[in-house]
Amino acid sequence: YQVNSRLTITNGGRVFAGQLWQGTTGNVVTVTGPGSYLRLTADFALSGYNTDGRASNALWISDGGVLNGAGASFAGGQVTITGAGSAFSNAGAVSVGGNYNSVLVDAGGKITFNSLTVSGSSNTLTFSGPGGLLRVPAAATFSLGGFANSMTFSNGAALDIGYGSGFSVGNGGTNNSLNIGGLGRKSTRLNS
Repeated sequence: YQVNSRLTITNGGRVFAGQLWQGTTGNVVTVTGPGSYLRLTADFALSGYNTDGRASNALWISDGGVLNGAGASFAGGQVTITGAGSAFSNAGAVSVGGNYNSVLVDAGGKITFNSLTVSGSSNTLTFSGPGGLLRVPAAATFSLGGFANSMTFSNGAALDIGYGSGFSVGNGGTNNSLNIGGLGRKSTRLNS
């Protein structure tokens, strides 16, 4: 992908591929609808910025769509996982770096990563609503570092970190925040 390209998987479509890379600006990958599935055997990379410095490429998983990958890196991307059955899972490491990336998981969307590292600055990860879930399995790594990055779980969304996992907030950075049970509504559980 270079500029303003689209990959849309819908109506139960299934795509099996190696690496998927979104660079430059205006590129969108969409996996939507029950049975719609994207399987990658190598890394998924989402990078690129507009002239104002904001992330410009997007991944949209909705209404039961599933992306299963081997690893991922975000450095200039907007990721949305929304709707019951919608899922983004990775057997490998996932990194959120660069600036102004956003990850939104709501309405029952789920993410499972073998490890998650957040660095860079001004990145936001938001999990909201019953059924919303970030799962990092046992003996994995969860690290929230960099500058002014935030992760929020609210309105019944959950953070599930497996036993024996490395867990770090700050990690040498500054002004980072992990918020559990925000927005003054239903509290969120932290499993460990």
